Amino acid sequence: MRKIVLALAVAAACGGSGTDPVAPASTEVGSYTLLSLNGHPLPATVTEGSTTTDVLSGGLTLMSGGTLSMRVVYQLIGQTTPVTNDLTGHYTRQGSSLSFTYNNGGANTGTLTSDTLRMSNEGAIWLFARQ
Repeated sequence: MRKIVLALAVAAACGGSGTDPVAPASTEVGSYTLLSLNGHPLPATVTEGSTTTDVLSGGLTLMSGGTLSMRVVYQLIGQTTPVTNDLTGHYTRQGSSLSFTYNNGGANTGTLTSDTLRMSNEGAIWLFARQ
């Protein structure tokens, strides 16, 4: 379950160019909405071991200076109350690749193409769109 929550806590942005990581440019700053998980529109079901979770919604905000915040709402199958997971962290860019580091110790990568952010975490693909 913790891996699912970490995967939900992924955020993204990009900026700059070249091969060295750089601070994000203002063009990436904004809000992004989670559209799908592994190609399935939300709500999407994720199973990890014996735990099955419905991912209900998600979003991330990329701020100037390379900081981010992310919120994912999910519900464990068999439970009646959704859980909200809020994360904060930082992001950098190398070319079109994004690197995310979260204040809880997690990390992952993504790619921003136009207004679509594709994020990868432990084999799961998260697709976000700029609002």
